[in-house]
Order: sequence, then C-alpha cells, then structure tokens
Amino acid sequence: MTSLIVILSVLLLLTIVLQIGRINEITAGLRGAEETEVKNANSNGIWLLIYGAIFLIACVVSARYYVPYMMGYGPHQSASAHGGLIDNLFDVTLIFTGIVFVICHIALFWFSYKNRYRTGRKVIFMPENHRLEIIWTAIPALVMTILVVQGLVTWNKVMSDVKDGEDFMEIEATAWQFAWNLRYPGTDGKIGVKDFRLIKPGVNELGQDWNDVRNHDDFNSDELVLPKGKKIRVRITARDVLHNFYLPHF
Repeated sequence: MTSLIVILSVLLLLTIVLQIGRINEITAGLRGAEETEVKNANSNGIWLLIYGAIFLIACVVSARYYVPYMMGYGPHQSASAHGGLIDNLFDVTLIFTGIVFVICHIALFWFSYKNRYRTGRKVIFMPENHRLEIIWTAIPALVMTILVVQGLVTWNKVMSDVKDGEDFMEIEATAWQFAWNLRYPGTDGKIGVKDFRLIKPGVNELGQDWNDVRNHDDFNSDELVLPKGKKIRVRITARDVLHNFYLPHF
C-alpha cells in the first residue's frame, strides 16, 4: 500500500507540473512572447542574485567551521614541523584561489542580472581583446608559478631523508587489506631484512628472514608510538596493493 501511495503521489506531481507548463504557454500567448521573456528574464535575474548571495554566505560560514580542521589552527595545530609547512602551503593556495573564487562568483551572478533580456536592448559583439586575454593569462600564470615553486620547496623539505651520522629511529609500516603492521627495531636499533617469499599467514606475516640476526629482537605492533623530539624514518611497504600511510595530526 505504501508503494502504491508513493507511485500515485509521483504521478500526481508530474501531472501538476505538466498542467503548470500548459498554463504558462497559454498565458504567454495571451500576453505576447516578448513580454513573457522580459518577465522571465527579470525573475531569473533576481533569483540568481538571491542564490548567489546565499551561496557565498554559506561558503563563508562553512569555511569558518572547517578551516581550523584543514589549516591546523588552534587545537588542530600540526604535531610536526612538516605539517606546518604543508598547512602554510594550503594557506597561500587558499588566499589566491579564495580571492578569485569570490570575485568570479560575484561577477557571474551580477552580470547574469545586469545583462538580462530587456525590450529594445542592443548587444555589442566583441570577438577579441588582446589586452584582456594577456591580462587573464599572465596573472594566473604568475600565481601558478608561485604556487608550484612553493610546492616544490615544501615537497623537498618534507620528503628529505635523514643525513648520514644523524640520530634517528626507523620504523617499518607494512600494509595489506585490511590492516597495518608496524615493526620496531629492538635493542640493536636496526630492522631486519624480509622476503615476500617467506610470508606465511598466521606464522610469518611479514616474511622476515630469521637467518638475519637483526630480526631476532624486532617487535610488531598495530599502534604507532613516537618519542618526542626525535627524527623518525618510516619505511613504508605493502603486501598487496597501494595504501595511504596518513597521519592526520602530523
């Protein structure tokens, strides 16, 4: 019975929409096509302005709520130095793209209203404007160059490895569907070698080669615990497909 009521309700809604369309056609014929076009253009222009204002206000409100999570402000500040570099890269990107986003949408909705159809209005056709094309090509190119250069600098800093002789701790992160294994070095401070051909589910999950004495004191865990103020190298591997080793707080 519920399904029948839903189907009948949908059919009734479609019938009402079709009837409204027919009424509009009859009204347009009585009032004249041009008068109807002018009225529709005015109505559409006003609704576009209202929608544009609501849309931009919603963007600002949502940004105020989500930006602290995305940009690492306040209690959401990154727990690593590298995180700060990435947050700064996002900040700079957001400043440039945010300005363009707001200006373009204000222009979009305002021009839709300002240039709506009106009786006797003439339109100027401008096939090309070299100065305008140079401006809107040069400015984005300059901004993109700044963002790309900053991105490369940040990437090189974040992805730089530890230097020879530097004090660091190495941890191995091995993924498979649907789990992570974190292997820590023992007292010798070194992680032993492994071979995928030695993997035996439930017996030797990682394929550790027990002939390598460095494996004897390694221990496995499903939790990541890091000493404060010490550099960490994470050796990331997988048993099957690509996985994303992502630490949100870092």
